[in-house]
Amino acid sequence: MREQFKKTLTFRHATKSFADKKVSREDLNYILEAGHMAPSSFGVEPWKFLVVQGEVLKEKLKEASFNQAQVGNASAVIVLLTRKDLYLNDGYVEPLLRRIGDDLYENFYKAFYDGYTKPMTQEQITDWGDKQTHLAAMNMMSAAAAIGIDSCPIGGTDPVAVAELLNVDTETYVVSMLLPVGYREHEPYTKNRRPFEEVVTFID
Repeated sequence: MREQFKKTLTFRHATKSFADKKVSREDLNYILEAGHMAPSSFGVEPWKFLVVQGEVLKEKLKEASFNQAQVGNASAVIVLLTRKDLYLNDGYVEPLLRRIGDDLYENFYKAFYDGYTKPMTQEQITDWGDKQTHLAAMNMMSAAAAIGIDSCPIGGTDPVAVAELLNVDTETYVVSMLLPVGYREHEPYTKNRRPFEEVVTFID
């Protein structure tokens, strides 16, 4: 299992050009479920996933992403949104926190969550949610790689233009990133990483 997971991580790369081959709905659902199962702070799942498959709309998304080719030629583009309504009194969070039980919520989590988030500005709380949305994206990329499907995380977009194209409720969401998925057209360059010893320090 360890070797298989390592092969999955080695297989994954930021694919810049996709072949003309469609990802099945079954495989898309598998990838999206991996995002659905991603960890989130307090378990509030501050994300939403939009799946774009139409050629015309993908081309418009490409234009809103500085004409990065992989957005237009991917089989599908998963658009990850981050919620902005993450304060306790916004209405979204409370039912999710109550899943652990009303007593625990009333006696602990309510005050704990409110105390943690209330001092945050809107920009800070959205950024907090956005970092968690990136965890969901990583889950999806790993899941895709595990079944031989490629992806490319893209932060270089015009989020306002993307939101307009997809009729995103910008009172509730911001565009976090785009994740084109499909099958590689070319084999990638050798994956390069800094030496393990430069990256990792054990501290006793």
